[in-house]
Amino acid sequence: LWLVVYKGENADVAVQHAVDGSTADIASGRDAALSQRSQLAYRKLQASFRALCKRLSLPQRRPFFKRRRRNPGDIDLVTLCTQLTVDRLPRLASTAASFAGPVSAAIFVGRYRPFEIEIEEVAAAWGENEAMQRYVDIHVVIDSKTPWFKSAIGNEGRGDDPYPVNILRQESIRRAQTEWIFLAEGDMVSAPNGHELIRSTWGRMVTEEKHHLLSPGRGKTPGVAFVVPSYYAPTKDRDDAQLRLSERVPKSKDELVSAVKDDKVKRMSDVYDSHKELNYQAWEDLRNDTFMSYNWTMSMEPYYIGRKDTLPPFDPLFMGMGGDKRSQLRHMGRTGFVFLVHPHFYAVNFESVRRGMDPYTICQVLEKSFCGYHARAFCQ
Repeated sequence: LWLVVYKGENADVAVQHAVDGSTADIASGRDAALSQRSQLAYRKLQASFRALCKRLSLPQRRPFFKRRRRNPGDIDLVTLCTQLTVDRLPRLASTAASFAGPVSAAIFVGRYRPFEIEIEEVAAAWGENEAMQRYVDIHVVIDSKTPWFKSAIGNEGRGDDPYPVNILRQESIRRAQTEWIFLAEGDMVSAPNGHELIRSTWGRMVTEEKHHLLSPGRGKTPGVAFVVPSYYAPTKDRDDAQLRLSERVPKSKDELVSAVKDDKVKRMSDVYDSHKELNYQAWEDLRNDTFMSYNWTMSMEPYYIGRKDTLPPFDPLFMGMGGDKRSQLRHMGRTGFVFLVHPHFYAVNFESVRRGMDPYTICQVLEKSFCGYHARAFCQ
């Protein structure tokens, strides 16, 4: 029951308050009325949710498996938070080199080989790369080969323990050592010197946040998220996927715009519908420090910079890919978050070279773990 109602587009906020055991700060009158009409139902729902949580056996975690060796003079503002498997370690090295700031990386080990072997791979990769040693805190999450959610299918190879993307995301955010985080992906590389680029606009970002939090007439605004325009670059083959991808990221906004015109990179809105609300043309034409407004809608999944203590948690029950960030962003939008677009910072998401991915198996997992409607929608 909780899964079906929680996934309903109109129930996210009300259910979250029911789960939290609170009724304050509900975003709209409709939600408030819904909550008042359904107190008994929500008390039952809360009990169901607690019972459901007992069915989760979260993977074993080893936080700060490797700690970054920061310089004494480093002033950290924003941590890039990401999640990946060991085959993405070269991309993590590129991310560290390009962002040149703190990175919190949750790595799922044991996915392809015994976790003891993959942990050694992680340690070796970290020890051989100066950028990773300086910037990256590594937290390992162990694939025990036992499904972490009991309704997942079993005895069918790698698919029986689905990739816990949101558990990994939450782990990387939880371990970040700064107040602000940049939500990224394992295939994503930021603009060169990304942390310094954010620093150059930090005063304006803080001013914008204060303005919107204290703005009269808006009602209570829980937070501000700065959307990061993201782009897509193809990977020619598996060997190309392991190159130092930071060298392929456009060095400036002007170079980025030229790369779009030359079809070297694509706007994410041309690849994924979940990025269509960003006005890429207006952002590419922008040459000042103006923070454009972002028209949040229910289906959008932008990457963003946000203050981590204001962010709702990700849905740990989600498996696989596609729509994985949506419940968190819906909660943010429905509770009144303000979304602005950063004027200079951007990131490039490189095409994934998947390793043994079996879409049919993923769909089977979804079919057994979610209501059938969402499984069918994903598979289609």
